[in-house]
Parts: sequence; structure tokens; C-alpha cells
Amino acid sequence: MRNLLLFTCCLTTFAYLGCDEQPTLHNDPVNSIQLQIEHQLVTGFGGDLCTQHITAKCFDSDSVPVAGAQVEFSIQNRQDWKGTITPIDSITDQNGMMRAVYSVDLVQSGTVAIKAKAGQLEESANIYLSLLDNTPLHLQIEASRRILTLLPNQLRTLDICLMVEDSVNQNPVSAVPVRFSLDPPNMGTLSSYSGTTDQNGKLLIQFQNIPAEQPIYGTCNVIAQVGEQVASTPIDLRPIASPAHLHISPRDTTVYVPEGEDFVFDLSALEMVITDEGGVGVPVRIKDIQIEILYDAQTEPFPFIDPHILAIHTNGYYGKIVIIFTITLDSEEFEPLAAEMELFVLRR
Repeated sequence: MRNLLLFTCCLTTFAYLGCDEQPTLHNDPVNSIQLQIEHQLVTGFGGDLCTQHITAKCFDSDSVPVAGAQVEFSIQNRQDWKGTITPIDSITDQNGMMRAVYSVDLVQSGTVAIKAKAGQLEESANIYLSLLDNTPLHLQIEASRRILTLLPNQLRTLDICLMVEDSVNQNPVSAVPVRFSLDPPNMGTLSSYSGTTDQNGKLLIQFQNIPAEQPIYGTCNVIAQVGEQVASTPIDLRPIASPAHLHISPRDTTVYVPEGEDFVFDLSALEMVITDEGGVGVPVRIKDIQIEILYDAQTEPFPFIDPHILAIHTNGYYGKIVIIFTITLDSEEFEPLAAEMELFVLRR
């Protein structure tokens, strides 16, 4: 069965001139032709049907688009494997443009020269066909998150990245047509179900759950297929669990302070993450944060703290500081959570 492939990588053989000018209707002879190839690199598997638009734009000697010109499209040294080209328009429009459709059944790799002729003037550009049947490929698909926790009627999105490399040299393979699907299909949607890899061999799409009063929970597999090769990544859709742990992630746990100087450690820059028992993040509102600071393993509070801006003033102290965070959540059904971190103040 033939597959209709759509390509996203667009290469052109020219740059438009005077694109902001309004074309005029006139009968001046064509002085130049610009030929636009929608996709210069066409990649696929044997039997794939690939189609794209070819556009010729005609200009006079003043670089003004020529309307009403006749353009003849052709394939140089025509052979069956090179495909066909069929005009869409009979003459150039007011923008000096005339379009055609190029179609090819991929059966071999090679170069196809497309020609556009207006009167005695001719312009050509190449299309490069690349057959992947004999190219061993390696597919790697990853999700930006493996777990989505859902509330009723909540919509959440994550990124899916597919990487295609040749299995021999591990080089990225561009312009590879890819088809995506979900299993089961009723647990989410994809931003696109087909596409082609970019110059880095990558293709990025997005997965979304289906919001519902009673969400569907379970595992949904995102499947990528290139020819006969398949790769997949699972996404676990889970209900929101109870918060169980508080995690504190400081940027740096060691600070160097010149002797006799005060150093201000900004606690508001810390990253706090609340997770359930399985380590999955839980979206909850924090009602209050209490901070207790100890030093030299003593039980007495550290005296130099500014509770208004969540900052510690060292005031000439050197040694280990233990910072204990206790947070109260905005729901009485959840117990307060606590975590601690160590900060070392060293003399510079």
C-alpha cells in the first residue's frame, strides 16, 4: 500500500527579489526565472508515494514579475524512477508564479533535474531521492516526563522526541518520514501523527491527555514507526496522590566568606519539590514555611536570620549550618512536611 508522505524541511534554490513590490500586469518578455523546489531531499522507503509543489517565478529585465507567461516544466533525461511533473496553472499569475506538482514512486536513490522553460529561457534545480530500504536505522524515542499526574478535567502536555540514526556510524539521518500512534488510542492525543526528521535526525511532537471528570488512568504507549522499524515510550497517567516528602535542592552548599565580613544566603532561591511516596511531584498549595537554623550541632537557634526575605546573615560565623524547613499545606487533610539541608560557611 502506498503511503502519502508530507515533508517539513524546505530548501530553495533561490531568494525572492522585490517580494514587497506589487506585481503589475504587462507583456514584457521574461528575462529571468526563479525555480522553487519545496523539498530538495526526498527520503523514504520502496513503494512510498512522495509529492510536492514546484513553483516557477518569471521576471522581466527590471526584476518585475511577469504575468501571463507560459512556463513548461519537465524532467531532464526522463525515466520512470524519476517521477512525473504536472502543471497546476496554465500561465503565470499576477505575481509571475506558475505551479506544478512533482510525484515519484520511490524505487531507487538518485538525482532528478527539474527544468522550467519560458520561451528560450531555461532554469533548472535538483531533487535528491534517497531510498532507505538498505539503510540500517536506530530509533530512539523519549518523553520529557514518564509520569503525568491528573486532576479531574485537567489538561497536561509533555514533549516527545524521536531521534533517528544510522546503526553503523550513529550519524543522524534527516528527512526520514515518521508515523506516530498511541496504544491505547483513547488515552490521549498527539500534536502530529506524521512528520520528517530535521537536519539533526530529530522530530519533536507533543502528547496531551484527554481531560475528563473521571480521567482515564494507566499506561499509554507513544509509538514511532519508520518503515518496518518501531520504537515506543510509555507514559503513565496517574491520579494525584497524597504529598509525602519535601525535597530541597540548593544551588550550592558551600560559601566562602572573607574574615570578619557578613554573607547573606538567600533561602528563597532554593528549589522545593513536594512528591508522593513514589517520588512523583504533587501540585499542592503551601500555606506557611517555618525555618529553624542550627549551628555547630547545637540545639539553640541560629540568631542571624531575616524571616521577611528568607535570608541568613553569617555575621562572621564559620562552620556548618543546618537549615530545617517545615511547610504547612493549604489543606487540613495533609500533615506538615519537613526537610533539612546543610550549609558550610568557610573562611576565604
